[in-house]
Amino acid sequence: MTHATASSLQVALLAAREAGEVLRRRLPRKRQVEYKGPRDIVTDADFAAQAAILARLKSAFPEHLILSEEGRHDLDLFGPVP
Repeated sequence: MTHATASSLQVALLAAREAGEVLRRRLPRKRQVEYKGPRDIVTDADFAAQAAILARLKSAFPEHLILSEEGRHDLDLFGPVP
């Protein structure tokens, strides 16, 4: 594994742990639910976990473009557009 790959993996693991902690803290709370489709929901906890992941990735890789699942369903652009 190259140093860059190992570093990227560490950032991904940290982002996943942070998002997991966000979800764990919100577990006992009531959910605000939105529907993306007939059987496709998203909650406020999903948005919060995604925000934690995006913040970590933006910090580590400011030049990267990030395609995320929740929200606008388009690119979350961080940094200069190529």
